[in-house]
Amino acid sequence: RVQRAGGFGIGRRRVVAPRLYIQQRTFVAGDGRAIYLNEVENTLIELNDSLSYLEELDDSYETDYHEGVLNVRLGNLGSYVINKQAPNKQIWFSSPISGPKRFDMIVKDGNVEWLDTRDNSVSLKSILLSEIDSLVKQ
Repeated sequence: RVQRAGGFGIGRRRVVAPRLYIQQRTFVAGDGRAIYLNEVENTLIELNDSLSYLEELDDSYETDYHEGVLNVRLGNLGSYVINKQAPNKQIWFSSPISGPKRFDMIVKDGNVEWLDTRDNSVSLKSILLSEIDSLVKQ
C-alpha cells in the first residue's frame, strides 16, 4: 500500500524484487532544504514501492508509507521504521537486526546516496536490502 501526501510521486508505481532501485537524478543549484525534502520523499516512496513485493511472500508482511514514515513489518521477524528527520536533513532507521542508524544525504556527481553517519561506507539501500534478504530467507 502506498499513501502519498502532498502530491509527491503521484502517478508512478513499480515493483522491483528482490533488489532495491533508486533512480538517478540530476541536481541544480538551489536551496539545500528544498532538495533534501524532495529527495527524502522520493527515496522513501521508492523504497516502499521496491519492498511491496514482500506482501506477496507472506500475509503477515506489510509495507506502509505515510507522511515521511516508512514502516516495513515482517510479522514475527520484526519491523523496520525509516523516517525523515527534516531538522537534521537525515533519514533515521530502526532495524530489528542492527538497531538505530542515521543517514546523511550525499550528492556526488548528481546522484543521491544516503550514507550512515558513523560509517560512511554503509548506505541505507545496502543495509536494508541485505538485512531484509537475510530475514525473509530464514
